[in-house]
Amino acid sequence: MSTGHFGPSADHIRHTLIQRGHHADCYIGYHHSNMRRCHVYSVPLNMECMRHISHGFPGDECSIIIEINTPANLEIKMNNSIERVIDDPQSDLFVIKPIDGKGLGMFAKCDLQCGTVIVCEKPLMKFPSYSSSILLEAIYDKLDSETKRRIQFLLASQTRKHPLVGICDTNSIPLAYDSNEKGLFYYISMVNHSCESNTFWIWFDYNNRQEMTLIADRRIKAGEELVCSYIERFHLRERRHEILQNNWLFKCQCDICERHEKDKTSDEQWASYSKDNDFILEYGSKLSQECMEAFSKSLKFVQEHYHHSLLQTFMLHFCILVPCCMLKQWQDLVKYSRTAIRLGKIIYGDDYERYLIPIKELIEAEVPMEYRTGLEKDFK
Repeated sequence: MSTGHFGPSADHIRHTLIQRGHHADCYIGYHHSNMRRCHVYSVPLNMECMRHISHGFPGDECSIIIEINTPANLEIKMNNSIERVIDDPQSDLFVIKPIDGKGLGMFAKCDLQCGTVIVCEKPLMKFPSYSSSILLEAIYDKLDSETKRRIQFLLASQTRKHPLVGICDTNSIPLAYDSNEKGLFYYISMVNHSCESNTFWIWFDYNNRQEMTLIADRRIKAGEELVCSYIERFHLRERRHEILQNNWLFKCQCDICERHEKDKTSDEQWASYSKDNDFILEYGSKLSQECMEAFSKSLKFVQEHYHHSLLQTFMLHFCILVPCCMLKQWQDLVKYSRTAIRLGKIIYGDDYERYLIPIKELIEAEVPMEYRTGLEKDFK
């Protein structure tokens, strides 16, 4: 929370919250800039408190300081107006640190190989993509106190919204492609955006495993910030900035955006990758040869301009299999299948068979036996 207009007075917060006898788990410093005085109260950190300090009317300018008093935590001082505490992830792979102008960010503790599983997290809270504040509060109220505390730690970019709505809008992640359900995560939600991400996340939901997994998309050096694209990566720069501004209220200043601002040809080449991907998915027989050409062009782009992305390379090899089949280019199909299987094993780990079933079914249904030599071993 930052300096702004807050309606309830310090005395009102004190009388409505503190005198109820709750055990305090945070301090709120309520500073009136126009009166040059500061009240510091010990109050419970809950949604009622957040509503009191976030809803208001003009005329009462203040800044808020929050300090969560929980044992065995890693203290992080954000800036002069906010003091916060974050749970130590106790990970050998990443650490959470403050970044000027960004809040918090996730950084690599050591060199990470491409495909490294950085962290797996169960959602703090799941909810439909378009949820009202009433529905969000109903879901939130059923959570235990520790989960609520972690949710309240997350920052909202749109502070004028209902507190919980702001947190969910800022930090939620879709649980799957085209999913109508989102989730809040404690550490993964702290990963910042970059149009050239070095990580990606995948939602696993079966056999009682409901986890979001953050995976290295390329080799990452120790000390490098771990970033992921919040949006479809391959739009024109202007469109990317429009989406980010409308949804998260910031302007991306990554290296890709700075380069595209100066080099419009590079920007257009970047956006053309998405068009080529869409073209590959058009399975009409008249387009199949064009799909093969688009595949070669896209693969070259990923290798030369997008850090040999693990995820993009896998998706390209996965999507080109049907055009190969339609053209009866069996040798190419087998070659690309093997690459997709190898990369799929890296991405999906022990669960790869579940996600590579379409490849196996396509091969068994379409590929002549003489071309299948050794493929069974690739699936094991």
